[in-house]
Amino acid sequence: MGRLGLGLSGPARPGPMTPMWKADKLRRETLHQLPRLLTVRQAARCFLAIGEYFHRLRALSSLWLARPKPE
Repeated sequence: MGRLGLGLSGPARPGPMTPMWKADKLRRETLHQLPRLLTVRQAARCFLAIGEYFHRLRALSSLWLARPKPE
C-alpha cells in the first residue's frame, strides 16, 4: 500500500492525548453544561459574543494573510 495508500484512507483523527483532542473535549463538556450554568438569555449573549469573536478573528487572519511580504 505504501505512502499513497495511507493518504487515501481519510483524515487522521487526533488521539486522546493531543492538545486538539483535549480542547475539543473541554468545548463539548462546557457546551453540555451551559444550560445548568447560565440562563437562556445569558447563553444567547454568550453565543453572540463567541460568534463576534470568531468573525473578528477570521477578518484579522485574512488581513494577516494579505499583508505585504518582506523581501
